[in-house]
Amino acid sequence: TDAQAGAQFDLDAIIRDSSTNPLEGVTVSFDHNTTATIADDQLTTNADGVVNTTVTVPENASVDTQISVSAGDFNPENTSTTTANVTTEAAQPDSLAFVSDNIVVPSGEATDVEVEIQDQFGNHNDSISSGEIDLSSDDTSVIEVTSDAQSVSDGSATFTVNATGSSGSVNLTAT
Repeated sequence: TDAQAGAQFDLDAIIRDSSTNPLEGVTVSFDHNTTATIADDQLTTNADGVVNTTVTVPENASVDTQISVSAGDFNPENTSTTTANVTTEAAQPDSLAFVSDNIVVPSGEATDVEVEIQDQFGNHNDSISSGEIDLSSDDTSVIEVTSDAQSVSDGSATFTVNATGSSGSVNLTAT
């Protein structure tokens, strides 16, 4: 299962006997290996053998969640466990950010600057592979951007900036 960072989804578990008949009144427990939250981590099956809980996945897109579902009276001979794996993906694009915060360009030299698309939690969103990002300098006598617009590929764009000879600090703005 794939889920966006910070998203909620319903998780159903159906408990059946060996003849595939639903089992009512069975205690079902949910556990996980991350900072995910589970609304109700212990429930009792209804007449259809079903329990339902809500899972909120972590805000960090690089964390995958494994949810364990156990049912039975916790006697090893009468307990069954299964797992569901949830891959966390970046949420919808929300902002642009520089991959490196402090960029130093020696006078007369050039360096590459990468700008990435991020979700509301700061995760790199690599699902965007079209469009353009623009980069500008507030003082081109210190730093000039060789190309104002670059195509987006895998959620980012790379620009070359040149130190024109004057020393100083500039603000680069990505839009």
